[in-house]
Amino acid sequence: MGTTSRAVFVDESIHDDLGFILVAYVVGGPQDEVAIEEALREAGLEPRSDEFKSNLPMDGRPELHALRDRLHEVVRLDGGVLVAEWSVDDVLQVTQEFALFLDAGPLFLAGPIDVQTVGSDTATLTFADDPDEFSWLMAITFELAGTGGGHSDLGESITLINLLDQSNLLFTQSVFGSLGGSSDGDVAALEDNVLTIVDGESVLEEVVLPFADSAGFEDSVGGFAWSVAPGDSLLIVKDKQLTLPEPASALLLGFGLMGLALAGRRRAVRS
Repeated sequence: MGTTSRAVFVDESIHDDLGFILVAYVVGGPQDEVAIEEALREAGLEPRSDEFKSNLPMDGRPELHALRDRLHEVVRLDGGVLVAEWSVDDVLQVTQEFALFLDAGPLFLAGPIDVQTVGSDTATLTFADDPDEFSWLMAITFELAGTGGGHSDLGESITLINLLDQSNLLFTQSVFGSLGGSSDGDVAALEDNVLTIVDGESVLEEVVLPFADSAGFEDSVGGFAWSVAPGDSLLIVKDKQLTLPEPASALLLGFGLMGLALAGRRRAVRS
């Protein structure tokens, strides 16, 4: 019997104060390894020596933008975390990652079972294990207010329903600042469930209710976690206020699923 060579990619993200370690792996064939090595070399990186992190400053570095897009094409997974990006004038300011876990491990979000939009500023994404008779459900609504003199607002509401018999449902949210297009100089602070990220005159302030079961921050990153007991539900309401030094003419909201192998790239969050 012949054997088939496999490429295994492993990464981890350690969140001490949030109480979990996210370990992700991808098993691919030889063609995947070749494609990833080619993409890295095209961006000026050496495979097995250099490490690509998508929170690297990308302003003025089109090769890193191209590399991120290429990796998204190569790594195709059935599971992942929900990633939402908030950009102003085509400059990325804030990235969020949402993930669900059971006591036994992470849940895989293969894609929303329903997407509802109102114009270009409001979207609701619903995830569940079964569209008809679900045992868990997560619905996230993003509502974007326009800009005015450099001030913008993003409202979010997250509904979590846990109909499982014995397992808790854990929901985590991480917020990564890249104010002005880069995380350099961004400083996060957390007080009374209010997360603030500052970079000069640019400020992101997020108010979260109800209080998270655990929360933490480090550098330009903040994180929250809630637990929903079997048979319970929870409504989380969050509001982000973004202030930029210059008036913004347009504000875009992008969201999608990103594979767990890429989600594990983030730094640890600690209080």
